[in-house]
Amino acid sequence: TAFYEELHKALIGFVSDKLNMDMSEISKDNIASALTDGGVGEEQTKAFTDLLDACEFARYSPDGGNEAMRSHYDAALNVISSIDSGLRNGGKSLRKAATIVTLLLSLGFSMNIQAKDLDSLWTAGVQAYSDGKFADASEAWTSIEKSGQKSATLYYNLGNAWFKQGNYPKAILYYERALRLDPSYSDARYN
Repeated sequence: TAFYEELHKALIGFVSDKLNMDMSEISKDNIASALTDGGVGEEQTKAFTDLLDACEFARYSPDGGNEAMRSHYDAALNVISSIDSGLRNGGKSLRKAATIVTLLLSLGFSMNIQAKDLDSLWTAGVQAYSDGKFADASEAWTSIEKSGQKSATLYYNLGNAWFKQGNYPKAILYYERALRLDPSYSDARYN
């Protein structure tokens, strides 16, 4: 769901920034190697990669509930804090970590207010799209977008819904937005 996509992006952004990794180098194995090479302990490295896996899994099986979201959110705060202290970089990296933690905190506050509503909007959009009600699908997903959520998957789905309605300019706009967030999104690139 949108929460897990944002959490995943925050984790990837943290490690990319912290380890100066290009997005094309980002993979679970490369992250684990870079963290270990940077002086992060095996336990923290495993906790970070396990959290990435949990986010990936939860994005495709969204019925974890608010307790699971809270648990993953707390785990992200803990692992980022411990990794930051484990890496051998100076005060600059501490400021970057503080920025990421602040982002995660703001994500947590909005999670309490919106997570359930966003999940139901997402599910309503998926159901409407599956039923061929493309206008309803685009309406549900546009509501998610208006709440401030951004994700390549959301934009890709909006592109598909607009395409099915024959609104090709809007479809292209949303495919391009998806690619801007995730240049490697092959389905969006194909469409």
